[in-house]
Amino acid sequence: MRLTRRITAILLSVVTILSFTACSDEQNSTEKNEPIAKIIQAEKVESSTSVEGIDVDKLKARMATIGLDVSNISEAPVTGFQQLETPHGIFYISNDGDYFLQGKIYKYENNDWVDTKASSYAALIEEHAADMIVYPAKDERHVITVFTDITCGYCLKLHKQMEEYNDLGITVRYLAYPRQGPEGSVANKMAEIWCADDRNQAMSDAKAQRAITKGKAPISQCKKMVKEQYLLGQKLGVSGTPAIFLSSGDLIPGYKPPSELLKTLEAY
Repeated sequence: MRLTRRITAILLSVVTILSFTACSDEQNSTEKNEPIAKIIQAEKVESSTSVEGIDVDKLKARMATIGLDVSNISEAPVTGFQQLETPHGIFYISNDGDYFLQGKIYKYENNDWVDTKASSYAALIEEHAADMIVYPAKDERHVITVFTDITCGYCLKLHKQMEEYNDLGITVRYLAYPRQGPEGSVANKMAEIWCADDRNQAMSDAKAQRAITKGKAPISQCKKMVKEQYLLGQKLGVSGTPAIFLSSGDLIPGYKPPSELLKTLEAY
């Protein structure tokens, strides 16, 4: 995408957030779910122990003061900073540990601005392609991956317009992101969807508050699948639903009507 068009798309994403077209996380639900920190700790990757010339323990300790568990530290694309991989997304911290940044880093190359992490995000998403619930467009022009929650009003709105998205050539692929967290009634209900013999119908039934027809797959396997998808969303920085990822790995946060989404996709 040309520079001006990319900036426009970025600004549109910001406007989307400010327009409250997404449902935020509900990890502070009153239900007695397993603490999210405990769940993330169980999934934690072994941390890096050394980066040349950098006090890794100091940097990890600094991030721990705000509750961020660092799973890996590596040199950031920007001089003087380290890149931190956490269960809640990518962060950046100065080599001395006195400053940290949250957000995307764009690099100017080939007369364009490129998100330095988008391609790696796209690869992580594709690792879960076999477990997605897919609503294919007959004449496919674009593919989006949506982190969805069956209790989110904007997710329900998007789903009700599925035929319109498909008619515009947009294939929609779903991953589970129960805002309540990977344990609890919503996550369990979403596991039932992923266990259904007809997942597409089960998703439509759940979002229309109809009973889900029980499938043959073991529920424990589907609960694990939903949990893995939720943690993937956390790693990619998802904080609400619907969270729409393009095939490039770029994120469009929040709901967009079919025609507006198509314009955004065409801009990319």
